[in-house]
Amino acid sequence: MHKCLITLMTKRFETLAEERLQLAETISRLERTGFTVDICWVDKENEAHFIEQLQGAETVFCSGNPPLNRYVLENCPDLRLIQRDGIGVDSIDAVAATDCGILVCNVVGYCIEELAVNALAMALANLRNTARYDRQMRRGEWPKGGERAPRRLSTLTFGLFGFGGSGTALAKIVRNGFGCRVLAFDPYPNRKQAEELGVELVSFDEMLAGSDIVSVHAPLLKSTYHAFDRAAFSKMRPNAILINISRGGIIDEDALAEALETGKIDSAGLDVFEHEPLPASSRLLQLEQTILSPHSSFQGVEARQKQIALSTLLPSRIIFSKEVYTKYLINKDVLDHLTGYRVLHDLEA
Repeated sequence: MHKCLITLMTKRFETLAEERLQLAETISRLERTGFTVDICWVDKENEAHFIEQLQGAETVFCSGNPPLNRYVLENCPDLRLIQRDGIGVDSIDAVAATDCGILVCNVVGYCIEELAVNALAMALANLRNTARYDRQMRRGEWPKGGERAPRRLSTLTFGLFGFGGSGTALAKIVRNGFGCRVLAFDPYPNRKQAEELGVELVSFDEMLAGSDIVSVHAPLLKSTYHAFDRAAFSKMRPNAILINISRGGIIDEDALAEALETGKIDSAGLDVFEHEPLPASSRLLQLEQTILSPHSSFQGVEARQKQIALSTLLPSRIIFSKEVYTKYLINKDVLDHLTGYRVLHDLEA
């Protein structure tokens, strides 16, 4: 029997019907392919109990971000695959997984359009004062013709921090749909795609200084942690709008609140936060210049369907067919330690 352990980080599945339906569909698909499925409620404060539950599992299916650090992985001798049902792998020690011969996969690309559209929606809501007007009217105000006149989108420059899937999708929308100029900073850019879209590849500082709207589309790494700090905000335009639909830790939230309070930048749209749920004490909640949403940019009917299909098909192909797809493999170096796998690039789910 091939044991697959699904990790759940919160009891929300007991109260939200849609989450329960997704979990039920995930379990059904995994069982149909040959897995024996168990569920593990993860308590981050009880590592020993987490390790105990992982014993005997060949596959860990991560719904959420369980703490799969080196100590945990080194104490799970049967583990062969860690499968995320999303994109982020912040809580997984990929280097330790490689050392232990464990494959780490995500489902990159399942919600590219949703992320790009949500980033644009937040940018437009800030630019056109939509959310601000709504809040003011609910307070009994009539802010027509206020002090903050919107600027025309086609005259503005978008800056992309990251030119991967969702960054490229957003570039296509604003370049082709509105004629915006687009600057992008990415240490490993797709130069051919940038040239085809008319996107200018620039340094981080050039992107900050030259953009009216800056949108974050990068993973959380040591190199991107708090990339947007006080120094970064000091280089941005005073009328700049900042959007983040990627990872909260990329932005120093205290520095952002200070930049908004002092007028160093104009406004922000944030779907992700360094600590989630966002603490009630956060200064961001008190600011008129922010639009906030609860880490939901990835959501959508089509995205959910693709998420379930990919995240359940990949484990069955890896465990039963011995096929590894590099598009979804986080720790590609692990292939140097493994034999018997057929290595392919993509998987049509």
